[in-house]
Amino acid sequence: MRAVGERVARPKSPILDRVDVRMSDVVVDCTEKRLVELGAADAEVLVLAPDIAAFLDARPGLNKVVVTLQPPYEITVESQFSAAGYSLPPPAPRCAADWSPATALS
Repeated sequence: MRAVGERVARPKSPILDRVDVRMSDVVVDCTEKRLVELGAADAEVLVLAPDIAAFLDARPGLNKVVVTLQPPYEITVESQFSAAGYSLPPPAPRCAADWSPATALS
């Protein structure tokens, strides 16, 4: 049995662009419309960076969220933080030529 969903929205979760679930040895109670037995299941889920950013941007204290995904397993999240009407400015960009071990610790 296979179930595929697109643009799946769940409470307290970013929108899932695509969900693909494969199940084997499935027993369903048709009268009660419920799963009785499941031998095995495998799922693939696709989440897009703009959907993660929109989810985080809706949280109190996070503004202007930008999410970048890099294969295979890297995510970068940038945001402006604000609390009780105060906001912290975004960090100033650092030039690699200005970097040294001494300044990295300060």
